[in-house]
Amino acid sequence: PSSLVDEKYRETVPLLCDLGLSLDIFARTSDPAHERFVSGFLGRLFQRRAVVTRALRVPYCAMCDKHLPDRFTEGACPKCGSPAFGNQCNNKRGCGAIRDPFELVDARCAVCGNGVAARDREHLVLPLDPLRSALAIHIERSYAESPAIRDRALASLAATREVVLTRDSTWGVPLPAEMGLPGRTVYSWVDSLLGKVSAVAALGKEREVYRTLGARKLFFLGADGVGFYAVLLPALLMAADDGYALDGYRIATNDVLICEGGICSKSTRNGIWLPEALALLPADEWRFVIFHAEAEAASSGAATGAADLDFRWDKFAHDAND
Repeated sequence: PSSLVDEKYRETVPLLCDLGLSLDIFARTSDPAHERFVSGFLGRLFQRRAVVTRALRVPYCAMCDKHLPDRFTEGACPKCGSPAFGNQCNNKRGCGAIRDPFELVDARCAVCGNGVAARDREHLVLPLDPLRSALAIHIERSYAESPAIRDRALASLAATREVVLTRDSTWGVPLPAEMGLPGRTVYSWVDSLLGKVSAVAALGKEREVYRTLGARKLFFLGADGVGFYAVLLPALLMAADDGYALDGYRIATNDVLICEGGICSKSTRNGIWLPEALALLPADEWRFVIFHAEAEAASSGAATGAADLDFRWDKFAHDAND
């Protein structure tokens, strides 16, 4: 995994430059400073008893002799029947529901295809009930002007009793030894959310941005990430009780991007990769075509309730040439 991440980092930074972007920081969660930040953060939660260790049912593959974290379990979504991972339905346009791996129909190991069994395994858990009232107030205040995001966040909060903070994986941020959970690492969503704080800390601006009332924080993400950013991130910062200011949060979501009728997804390998796009046309022409299509989608979505951006090559050619 380390070699793969190094390779992707080296490939991505020049592409961002080719798009004409300048960045204050392009962070990576495998950075040693970030790992120290996350490990110390969870250590403080543990010392404050804001988190607990609990035995949970986790999928296990006898063929691979491995406990299976999130995407190592595959099956069908019980709600819509689409392919799903052990943590979420992959039909982001029509469903995208957060899933427990044992809810999947025909749950199996993503590596070998063998059926999965349930085993008890101790993991670190963040209970949300002590934070629920404060989180609801935070969501109502932060997203009053964005009803769709507010409602999605409140629904996610209502459906979530606790969040498991660790996974059975050797690749990731290791836990402090005093937690007594060898062979587990920090759940990648927890790790990446805290990366939004550690990256700002690396710029020397953590107090200015995250600990000062009135500082504005704007996050751009896919709509299926709202529950994580609007619920889990503030929950972690609240649980830390370490002077974090929980105001000034805003979320701007991207619509689902459709390419020739199918959802764009790295998992299913459907879409147009950036090196291909930039080899075909300069970045500004892509910007024009995408923003033009985005405006059309938003306009039609106001009437239909769906603002998905449906990319078609024939329309792309027409808009670019016109």
